[in-house]
Amino acid sequence: MTPEELLEQALALARSGVHNLNFVTPDHFWPHLRRLAAELRNADVDIPFIWNCSGYCNADTLRQQLDVMDIFLPDFKFSDTSLAKRCIGDDSYPQLARQAMQMIVERVGFLRPWDVSGDICASRGLLVRHLVLPGEVANSLGVLKILYNDFGTDVPISLMSQYRPMPACAQRDFLNRQITMAEYREVCDYAEKLGFRKIFIQPKYGDPNFLPDFNRRKPFAGNP
Repeated sequence: MTPEELLEQALALARSGVHNLNFVTPDHFWPHLRRLAAELRNADVDIPFIWNCSGYCNADTLRQQLDVMDIFLPDFKFSDTSLAKRCIGDDSYPQLARQAMQMIVERVGFLRPWDVSGDICASRGLLVRHLVLPGEVANSLGVLKILYNDFGTDVPISLMSQYRPMPACAQRDFLNRQITMAEYREVCDYAEKLGFRKIFIQPKYGDPNFLPDFNRRKPFAGNP
Protein backbone atom coordinates (compact mmCIF):
# COMPACT_ATOMS: atom_id res chain seq x y z
CA MET A 1 0.00 0.00 0.00
CA THR A 2 1.36 3.42 -0.94
CA PRO A 3 1.15 6.42 1.42
CA GLU A 4 -1.48 7.89 -0.90
CA GLU A 5 -3.60 4.74 -0.71
CA LEU A 6 -3.28 4.67 3.06
CA LEU A 7 -4.45 8.27 3.28
CA GLU A 8 -7.39 7.57 0.99
CA GLN A 9 -8.52 4.63 3.12
CA ALA A 10 -8.03 6.53 6.38
CA LEU A 11 -10.04 9.48 5.06
CA ALA A 12 -12.84 7.19 3.96
CA LEU A 13 -12.91 5.55 7.38
CA ALA A 14 -12.81 8.88 9.23
CA ARG A 15 -15.66 10.27 7.12
CA SER A 16 -17.79 7.18 7.61
CA GLY A 17 -18.77 8.31 11.08
CA VAL A 18 -16.30 6.43 13.30
CA HIS A 19 -15.55 7.91 16.73
CA ASN A 20 -11.76 7.68 16.46
CA LEU A 21 -8.85 6.20 14.53
CA ASN A 22 -7.16 3.53 16.62
CA PHE A 23 -3.56 2.61 15.73
CA VAL A 24 -2.90 -0.84 17.26
CA THR A 25 0.66 -2.08 17.98
CA PRO A 26 1.82 0.69 15.62
CA ASP A 27 5.30 1.62 16.88
CA HIS A 28 7.26 0.14 13.97
CA PHE A 29 5.14 2.16 11.53
CA TRP A 30 5.63 5.46 13.34
CA PRO A 31 7.27 7.47 10.49
CA HIS A 32 4.39 6.53 8.18
CA LEU A 33 1.72 7.19 10.78
CA ARG A 34 3.18 10.56 11.72
CA ARG A 35 2.85 11.60 8.09
CA LEU A 36 -0.65 10.14 7.88
CA ALA A 37 -1.79 11.96 11.03
CA ALA A 38 -0.52 15.29 9.70
CA GLU A 39 -2.28 14.77 6.37
CA LEU A 40 -5.53 13.83 8.11
CA ARG A 41 -5.44 16.95 10.26
CA ASN A 42 -4.71 19.05 7.17
CA ALA A 43 -7.85 17.49 5.65
CA ASP A 44 -9.87 18.71 8.67
CA VAL A 45 -10.27 15.29 10.28
CA ASP A 46 -10.82 16.18 13.94
CA ILE A 47 -11.70 12.86 15.60
CA PRO A 48 -9.25 11.57 18.24
CA PHE A 49 -6.23 9.52 17.23
CA ILE A 50 -5.53 6.60 19.59
CA TRP A 51 -2.07 5.15 20.21
CA ASN A 52 -2.68 1.56 21.31
CA CYS A 53 0.74 0.24 22.29
CA SER A 54 2.71 -2.27 24.36
CA GLY A 55 4.16 0.16 26.90
CA TYR A 56 7.65 -0.82 25.73
CA CYS A 57 8.47 2.69 24.57
CA ASN A 58 11.49 4.62 23.43
CA ALA A 59 11.33 7.95 25.27
CA ASP A 60 12.47 10.09 22.33
CA THR A 61 9.95 8.52 19.98
CA LEU A 62 7.19 8.77 22.57
CA ARG A 63 7.78 12.53 22.83
CA GLN A 64 7.05 12.77 19.10
CA GLN A 65 3.91 10.66 19.46
CA LEU A 66 2.69 12.87 22.29
CA ASP A 67 2.70 15.79 19.85
CA VAL A 68 0.38 13.93 17.47
CA MET A 69 -1.86 11.44 19.28
CA ASP A 70 -4.78 12.27 21.56
CA ILE A 71 -5.53 9.08 23.50
CA PHE A 72 -2.94 6.60 24.75
CA LEU A 73 -3.78 3.01 25.66
CA PRO A 74 -0.45 1.54 26.77
CA ASP A 75 -0.16 -1.93 28.20
CA PHE A 76 1.53 -2.34 31.54
CA LYS A 77 2.35 -6.02 31.11
CA PHE A 78 4.90 -6.82 33.79
CA SER A 79 5.91 -5.66 37.24
CA ASP A 80 8.02 -8.82 37.64
CA THR A 81 11.37 -8.30 35.94
CA SER A 82 12.06 -12.03 35.66
CA LEU A 83 8.71 -12.60 33.97
CA ALA A 84 9.44 -9.74 31.57
CA LYS A 85 12.79 -11.29 30.77
CA ARG A 86 11.22 -14.67 30.09
CA CYS A 87 8.39 -13.29 27.95
CA ILE A 88 10.04 -10.52 25.93
CA GLY A 89 13.74 -10.95 26.61
CA ASP A 90 14.19 -7.65 28.49
CA ASP A 91 13.95 -7.25 32.24
CA SER A 92 13.92 -3.45 31.89
CA TYR A 93 10.29 -3.51 30.67
CA PRO A 94 8.72 -2.49 34.01
CA GLN A 95 11.00 0.53 34.28
CA LEU A 96 10.49 1.57 30.65
CA ALA A 97 6.72 1.18 30.81
CA ARG A 98 6.54 3.11 34.06
CA GLN A 99 8.56 5.97 32.61
CA ALA A 100 6.39 5.99 29.50
CA MET A 101 3.17 6.26 31.49
CA GLN A 102 4.58 9.08 33.57
CA MET A 103 5.48 10.98 30.40
CA ILE A 104 2.01 10.42 28.96
CA VAL A 105 0.23 11.56 32.11
CA GLU A 106 2.38 14.68 32.34
CA ARG A 107 1.39 15.65 28.79
CA VAL A 108 -2.21 14.50 28.30
CA GLY A 109 -3.50 13.53 31.76
CA PHE A 110 -5.99 10.75 32.43
CA LEU A 111 -8.63 9.62 29.95
CA ARG A 112 -11.50 12.08 29.77
CA PRO A 113 -14.36 12.31 29.86
CA TRP A 114 -14.86 9.14 31.89
CA ASP A 115 -18.38 8.10 30.96
CA VAL A 116 -19.45 4.66 32.16
CA SER A 117 -22.74 4.95 30.27
CA GLY A 118 -20.95 4.76 26.94
CA ASP A 119 -22.86 7.75 25.62
CA ILE A 120 -19.93 10.19 25.53
CA CYS A 121 -16.73 9.30 23.72
CA ALA A 122 -13.39 10.06 25.32
CA SER A 123 -11.31 12.66 23.55
CA ARG A 124 -7.93 12.77 25.30
CA GLY A 125 -5.75 11.17 27.94
CA LEU A 126 -4.36 7.88 29.20
CA LEU A 127 -5.98 4.55 30.04
CA VAL A 128 -3.66 1.75 31.21
CA ARG A 129 -4.39 -1.82 30.12
CA HIS A 130 -3.25 -4.91 31.96
CA LEU A 131 -3.73 -8.51 30.86
CA VAL A 132 -3.86 -10.99 33.74
CA LEU A 133 -1.70 -14.03 32.94
CA PRO A 134 -2.27 -17.61 34.14
CA GLY A 135 -0.35 -18.44 37.27
CA GLU A 136 1.02 -14.90 37.50
CA VAL A 137 -1.37 -13.16 39.89
CA ALA A 138 1.56 -11.70 41.85
CA ASN A 139 2.71 -9.93 38.68
CA SER A 140 -0.72 -8.34 38.30
CA LEU A 141 -0.85 -7.27 41.93
CA GLY A 142 2.55 -5.67 41.46
CA VAL A 143 1.31 -3.74 38.43
CA LEU A 144 -1.64 -2.40 40.43
CA LYS A 145 0.61 -1.41 43.33
CA ILE A 146 2.92 0.52 41.00
CA LEU A 147 0.00 2.32 39.37
CA TYR A 148 -1.40 3.20 42.79
CA ASN A 149 1.94 4.53 44.02
CA ASP A 150 2.64 6.52 40.87
CA PHE A 151 -0.79 7.91 40.00
CA GLY A 152 -3.22 7.38 42.85
CA THR A 153 -6.73 5.99 42.60
CA ASP A 154 -8.03 8.04 39.66
CA VAL A 155 -5.86 6.50 36.95
CA PRO A 156 -8.17 4.70 34.48
CA ILE A 157 -7.40 0.99 34.14
CA SER A 158 -8.66 -1.86 31.96
CA LEU A 159 -8.15 -5.24 33.66
CA MET A 160 -8.32 -7.88 30.95
CA SER A 161 -9.02 -11.59 31.30
CA GLN A 162 -8.88 -12.48 27.60
CA TYR A 163 -5.52 -14.30 27.52
CA ARG A 164 -5.61 -17.34 25.26
CA PRO A 165 -2.58 -19.60 24.81
CA MET A 166 -1.15 -20.23 21.37
CA PRO A 167 0.36 -23.58 20.26
CA ALA A 168 3.89 -22.45 21.09
CA CYS A 169 2.85 -22.04 24.73
CA ALA A 170 2.12 -25.76 24.95
CA GLN A 171 5.45 -26.55 23.33
CA ARG A 172 7.23 -24.43 25.95
CA ASP A 173 4.99 -25.57 28.81
CA PHE A 174 4.60 -21.94 29.85
CA LEU A 175 1.45 -19.78 30.04
CA ASN A 176 -0.30 -22.70 28.38
CA ARG A 177 -3.80 -22.22 29.79
CA GLN A 178 -6.39 -19.51 30.25
CA ILE A 179 -6.61 -17.79 33.59
CA THR A 180 -9.15 -18.99 36.11
CA MET A 181 -11.94 -16.77 37.31
CA ALA A 182 -10.52 -17.14 40.82
CA GLU A 183 -7.24 -15.61 39.59
CA TYR A 184 -9.06 -12.79 37.88
CA ARG A 185 -11.24 -12.09 40.92
CA GLU A 186 -8.17 -11.90 43.13
CA VAL A 187 -6.73 -9.17 40.91
CA CYS A 188 -10.03 -7.28 40.76
CA ASP A 189 -10.44 -7.55 44.54
CA TYR A 190 -6.98 -6.07 45.05
CA ALA A 191 -7.79 -3.18 42.73
CA GLU A 192 -10.91 -2.53 44.80
CA LYS A 193 -8.91 -2.76 48.02
CA LEU A 194 -6.46 -0.14 46.75
CA GLY A 195 -9.41 2.12 45.96
CA PHE A 196 -9.17 2.54 42.19
CA ARG A 197 -12.24 4.41 40.99
CA LYS A 198 -12.10 4.02 37.20
CA ILE A 199 -11.79 0.41 36.09
CA PHE A 200 -13.09 -1.62 33.17
CA ILE A 201 -13.36 -5.32 34.00
CA GLN A 202 -13.81 -8.32 31.71
CA PRO A 203 -15.40 -11.21 33.63
CA LYS A 204 -16.15 -13.38 30.59
CA TYR A 205 -12.74 -13.85 28.93
CA GLY A 206 -13.54 -11.44 26.11
CA ASP A 207 -15.04 -12.19 22.73
CA PRO A 208 -13.32 -15.09 20.87
CA ASN A 209 -14.46 -13.53 17.60
CA PHE A 210 -11.71 -10.98 18.08
CA LEU A 211 -8.94 -13.57 18.31
CA PRO A 212 -7.22 -13.08 14.95
CA ASP A 213 -6.71 -15.79 12.35
CA PHE A 214 -4.04 -14.36 10.09
CA ASN A 215 -4.58 -17.08 7.51
CA ARG A 216 -7.76 -15.24 6.57
CA ARG A 217 -7.90 -12.11 4.45
CA LYS A 218 -10.06 -10.54 7.18
CA PRO A 219 -8.57 -12.06 10.34
CA PHE A 220 -11.17 -10.87 12.88
CA ALA A 221 -14.46 -12.77 12.62
CA GLY A 222 -16.08 -10.20 14.90
CA ASN A 223 -15.24 -7.33 12.61
CA PRO A 224 -16.01 -8.53 9.06
